[in-house]
Amino acid sequence: GVSATSPETYAWLLGSTHRVNVSSPIPIGSDARYVWVSWSDGGTIEHEFVADADMTLTASFQKQFRSRVAPNPAGVEVLVDNASFTDAASFWWDDGSVHWVEAPSPQYVAADRRYIWVSWSDGGTQAHAVSADRAINVTATFVREDSILITTDPGSLEYRFDGVGYQGPRTFWLSPGTYHSVYTPSLQAGTP
Repeated sequence: GVSATSPETYAWLLGSTHRVNVSSPIPIGSDARYVWVSWSDGGTIEHEFVADADMTLTASFQKQFRSRVAPNPAGVEVLVDNASFTDAASFWWDDGSVHWVEAPSPQYVAADRRYIWVSWSDGGTQAHAVSADRAINVTATFVREDSILITTDPGSLEYRFDGVGYQGPRTFWLSPGTYHSVYTPSLQAGTP
């Protein structure tokens, strides 16, 4: 029942019973903490023991860092260790542990709308490992694209889209607000 900061030395009567307990987690600022892992005698976080000989009782802790992974915009899917999240997610990861982040792309939200992955804020590839040797805050950025279907009547006529020649119906995915050029020659060879 007495609080103390380790290390502490006590002289107890042989055969006496005592209770030990530690706080867990123990914050280290806002983005790091220590969590209790074990006692050297195998006891639970709070337990009794008998002082039947000279002994050293050690509480072991694991350092953890807070990590945040988010999609931008919210609502688009990111994977963290193969679990899906569509909004910012926060994790406590053990110091030095390695985790997998991934930005699936493309992601269709309607038949004519999708999101394409552009970048991770840490500069990583579309799917990559991150090491929790510090607090991590990574965001996957996506851009919206809407589809446009270009057809001709009859369907086999040629046209140019953004300077590239095509023939027949084709769907193009475009970012909103962007400008594009469409051109078709007025005279084309073919069968009537």
